[in-house]
Amino acid sequence: MATLADTPQGRRRERIAARLQEALAALRADPAAELTASALARRAGIGRNALYTNHRSALEDLRDLQAERSPM
Repeated sequence: MATLADTPQGRRRERIAARLQEALAALRADPAAELTASALARRAGIGRNALYTNHRSALEDLRDLQAERSPM
């Protein structure tokens, strides 16, 4: 049985997911970084549409980071 990673689209999605995690780590390390979907997509080198459509978990991670940084 073929898995998603066995297809070119699946491999591309996994590569992009890894780039998004690297971009999130960079945003987390930079306290002055803008914490927006646009900034995340720009750092990962992808379009916002791909981020919203295929990588919702990265958006959830970004929201968690925003919550950590927001003043209480």
